[in-house]
Amino acid sequence: MAEAADQFPVKPQVHQLDVTDSKAVHDVAGRIDLCPDILVNNAGVSRAAPTNQTTDEDWRAVLSVNLDGVFYCSRTFGSLMAERGSGAIVNISSMCGEIVTRQQSVVTAYNASKAGVNMVTKTLACEWARSGVRVNAVAPGLVASP
Repeated sequence: MAEAADQFPVKPQVHQLDVTDSKAVHDVAGRIDLCPDILVNNAGVSRAAPTNQTTDEDWRAVLSVNLDGVFYCSRTFGSLMAERGSGAIVNISSMCGEIVTRQQSVVTAYNASKAGVNMVTKTLACEWARSGVRVNAVAPGLVASP
């Protein structure tokens, strides 16, 4: 497997950052060697609580990571892709952005943030299509895990 990876001329770069900080996202973009071909917006959090028990801090934390982070990263890296004339953005959404069930009703902030991700995805797809940047979302359902 390592031999196959050695055949690619460009090596992946990994940068740790806080996606809720637009300046940090911009700073990382300035440190990368090349404009990325693909951006995957995968950071996400959830805070389960009935709406009347959801604190302002929990609401903001969920929307900051799940929605603001998608916007900041897409705006920064998508703009670079659009300037180059090619690229792809994949946003990780959720079925919770489209439907609500009884079991999901205690994650109002999460549901709202993922609905926002869906609309950001659609808007950017329309806006950047002529620039050669494809923008899509993947919306998995509930995944049972320990």
